[in-house]
Amino acid sequence: MNTWEQASFSAIEIHNSITNGAFVVPPYQRGVVWSKSQKDQFVDTLKRGLPFGTLLLYWDEKNNKHQIIDGLQRSSTIYDFINHPAPFFNDDDIEDDLPIQLAKLTGVAITSGLLRDIQGNLISWVHNAFSTMDDVRDMQYIDYSFAFTKYFPSATGKESEIAKVVRPTLKKFKDLCENLCTVRIPAIVIKGSDDALPEIFERINSKGTQLSKYQIYAASWIHKYKISSASLSEFIKYNKERYEYMESDGTDIADFDPIDYMKNSRLNLFEIAYALGKTLGCKYPYLFNTKKDIREVDSLGFTLIAACLGVKNSNLKSLHTSFERIVGQQNVDLFLERVIQCVDTAHKLIGKFNRFKVNSQSEVGPLHTEFQIISLIANIFIARYGQYAKDENDRIVDYSVALQSSNTAWADYETSLKRNAWKRYCVDILNSRWKGAGDKKLDSVAFDTNYFATDIRWDDFENGLQQWYNSSKLEKREYKRVAFPQEAEKMFLAMLYLPIFSAADQADHSKYDVEHLLTKNLLRKCLDRYDGKLRLPIGCIGNLCLLPQKENRSKRDKTIYDDSSFLSKSQYSLNELENKFTFTREDDLKWANDSSLSQEKFEELYLHYIDQRFANMVTRIKKEYYS
Repeated sequence: MNTWEQASFSAIEIHNSITNGAFVVPPYQRGVVWSKSQKDQFVDTLKRGLPFGTLLLYWDEKNNKHQIIDGLQRSSTIYDFINHPAPFFNDDDIEDDLPIQLAKLTGVAITSGLLRDIQGNLISWVHNAFSTMDDVRDMQYIDYSFAFTKYFPSATGKESEIAKVVRPTLKKFKDLCENLCTVRIPAIVIKGSDDALPEIFERINSKGTQLSKYQIYAASWIHKYKISSASLSEFIKYNKERYEYMESDGTDIADFDPIDYMKNSRLNLFEIAYALGKTLGCKYPYLFNTKKDIREVDSLGFTLIAACLGVKNSNLKSLHTSFERIVGQQNVDLFLERVIQCVDTAHKLIGKFNRFKVNSQSEVGPLHTEFQIISLIANIFIARYGQYAKDENDRIVDYSVALQSSNTAWADYETSLKRNAWKRYCVDILNSRWKGAGDKKLDSVAFDTNYFATDIRWDDFENGLQQWYNSSKLEKREYKRVAFPQEAEKMFLAMLYLPIFSAADQADHSKYDVEHLLTKNLLRKCLDRYDGKLRLPIGCIGNLCLLPQKENRSKRDKTIYDDSSFLSKSQYSLNELENKFTFTREDDLKWANDSSLSQEKFEELYLHYIDQRFANMVTRIKKEYYS
């Protein structure tokens, strides 16, 4: 028979117990599976003194150890934090006014971009400067002053002022690290026979699907809004169908009657945001990667409404109060219609890149992240309908919306967007600027009137393309394993082929593959000559093209010039293939079949081939988009 008792351990005790083997993991555990964001969230829970659940341990009396039955993710995160706390320093640890105070010391014009750079510089410094908890304890504030002036030379000579300004933020983090070491972690300790432990573990981890944070919000977002506009009738229908599906699974929905629900047409903010996400995912499938299951809740509607109302994504739980204050019952229909209108504007600006056939052969979703596309939509909405002021520290205050008509400056802004938004969109994808969370960037970009409207000259655009290409070429050192084309490669191919493909090409049922001109199999055979010592950027954009799917399938490991079967079956002549798809000539690829080449010469010829082809591709883009 088993017994159990309550206990608690300090965070440092857990760390030390893991280190010396006093806390062990049983063989049936699933291992450490938390992502960085999940670990960050748990540490944030500790920082804020919020409850976080109890560890479940088994006391192995024979071996004098505790087995971690439940709580491995939390325990391992505590271990990681005490071992190396610096990576857990983030935006939330920085005092609100610090970036502005530091910006003033640089003596240059304060912009949202400068503030982002300063914030990122401090976070990067903390992450890189401290390896252990002892390093954090020994932190000297003046050291950051020299790192700051190295990055912002205009602040040189103001080191003591910089140290004074940054001290509260860094001291708070030092104190936090000290305090978290002593936090008590509640636990339940099981004693007795270990026969039942696998069953206990299975029961604990066989719970149903956990509530999303949006479903948790629904418990407090109880105010109902009347949806009257016929254009929004789908909002009622989506929610009705969701509840019907839930009831069909045996879930009893309190006070739900389908007929009354449709008749009353009243939704709370959770239901509105849920339905907005489903509606947009259905109407604009190339912009949004929403869940197909109607019972699943997407983040899209919640994040988009928050961004349009100037509510930070980190403060989403308070969205209902801002919605009631800024929108209210009288404007709910018009607000939602205006949001959808702005989505349509964004779709007209950049949708063509996602509708292009290079991105329609799989279910991987749009080229952009959700935060990236929402930043554009919210930027459009705020520029068109937002009303606000800025305080002396460049912060947004007194935000409201005037939905009856567009702002007076909107017409000029729209003209700038049509000319420039696609450039910023493409550059951001090529440079992976929205990878990761992106919520902090969304908060600032939504209100930045320069981000999408400022012209990007050809020299700058070309430089961005070249930097991306050079970086990609260095990163891809491939031989047996070749990476699949990512969003950046697909973005570039869309830019390249969109002007070449006719409307008929886009409208028919033809399919195209992203293919390697010097195929993976061919290059692997070539590299085998050098005993695997040579690796090349096989999947680099300079070696990629689109080819008609049917013809491409017959080509296998030969180039288009070596495969007579491919050429005889193709609906295109060789000249048409070269001009429309490959942008090559036979001599460009002939050297690959020369088995007498040395390793150095083969590498030289391959790099020359992809460099020249990339230059040719860039020239075509300039001609089509900047002429």
